[in-house]
Amino acid sequence: MAEPEEPKAPTALELEALIRREVEAQLQKEKSLLKETVGLATKIMGAAVVVFFAAATIAGIASWAELKGLVRKAVIEKAESLIEKANTETSLRDTLRDLLNRTVVAANLAEQKNKGVESLELSTVDWERLRQWIQLPELPREDFANALSVLSAQNQERREKDANLFLSDMLGAQPPFQWMRKQPEKIHTILDAFEQQSMGSAALGLVRSDEVSEKIRIAAAKYVAKVGFTSGVDKLLVAYSESGTGPLKEEVLMTLVTLGENRADVGDLLKKIISERPTEERVETIVRILKSMASENQDATPALPETDLIRYAISNGMRVASFPKHQLPGMNRQDFSKGFEFVIMLSIDNGRGNSRFAGILTLDQFNNWEAYQKLFKEAVASGNPDNYKNLVPRNFSFGPMLASPVHLNLGGGATATVKNSDGSTQELQTSFLKQSFIVLPANVDDRLRFTWSTTDTRENTAELVGVKGDFHLKLVNRFLSKPP
Repeated sequence: MAEPEEPKAPTALELEALIRREVEAQLQKEKSLLKETVGLATKIMGAAVVVFFAAATIAGIASWAELKGLVRKAVIEKAESLIEKANTETSLRDTLRDLLNRTVVAANLAEQKNKGVESLELSTVDWERLRQWIQLPELPREDFANALSVLSAQNQERREKDANLFLSDMLGAQPPFQWMRKQPEKIHTILDAFEQQSMGSAALGLVRSDEVSEKIRIAAAKYVAKVGFTSGVDKLLVAYSESGTGPLKEEVLMTLVTLGENRADVGDLLKKIISERPTEERVETIVRILKSMASENQDATPALPETDLIRYAISNGMRVASFPKHQLPGMNRQDFSKGFEFVIMLSIDNGRGNSRFAGILTLDQFNNWEAYQKLFKEAVASGNPDNYKNLVPRNFSFGPMLASPVHLNLGGGATATVKNSDGSTQELQTSFLKQSFIVLPANVDDRLRFTWSTTDTRENTAELVGVKGDFHLKLVNRFLSKPP
């Protein structure tokens, strides 16, 4: 009788297949583990479960219940030990390395989501492993992006080390990362996910590079502004002069103004620009610049001709409108029992009956926009309604005619001139007025109506001609007793 053959040890591929089959079977029984990480990508979490079970099975842990009771650190240590032993089996080693790293990434992303925290603290071993992992050319973009998200949530010291040791070189495709040129999606991922001022120089290099797409160059210009790389203004001026017309040139200009607001040469460039023939792209950029100035509520910067920029924008189609926030695209109807909120919408009229949305300001941002207030005062003081009709916010609303009331706060000694319905004019002294406000017109050509009262009950309305003396335009939210 022949001797029975001794069973052969499974190969690495057979072992891996066996592990995967066992994991799939156990996943059907233990769905609760996945429920604990709702919101994470199924692919990431699936990999996390695989590596935990793979490490435990190979280590001789028999039951799923026993695996769940293990401490995470102990499981990872066993997996690392296995990887070291599998050096002769490259496929298995690389598979387990990827699964292990995905586990670390998934666990940290789950912690970040479930606890609502921004910062994470990897162990030194995990940190070093992920840093090496994302430098692999063959790493899929999804793994690259997820690992980079975890690295970007580390403390400032670690982030600075990563930026200086390899991420800046990866961003610029410097040796040994020339392969990044063939994977531009990873360049985009770094620009989107890892903000570090010390990487501003590498990003600026992309802005000036002809070897990458215009899309990457624009993203790099935004990155330079986002990280506040002010030492790059001189090179940005060169990049602006080197760029032709188009979106890249406009983005470089936006970045220049953001970083060089106190520089006379940037101010001189803006003065030159607004003296040239306007283009739709250029007008849109100037409006973006103005929105940024108003949003930040920054003090007037002598180097930048802000009032001249407003005049340029207004003369080339910028319009300001009071708008109920709930009527904006994407906003849900709210509970109006206690009132509703207005915002200021910026748009650009191209003169052909079409308008382009250009941004939103809160009422406080608009009310505190000193350059705009100054220009409005000068126009109203002229006594010519044509000088300020485009500066007055329009009433843009749908449904019931809603408008944010505009308080015209008159200082001591101020005088308002109004035109009555019979064509006669009347001067109103501040000291005799109980309250005064403007009713926003719906159309640009509508005359501005001024409403005032000299007693607690009687109101009068007439066309506003002009105001002399100290006054301030202030938009306020109207509160209703019932929904509109």
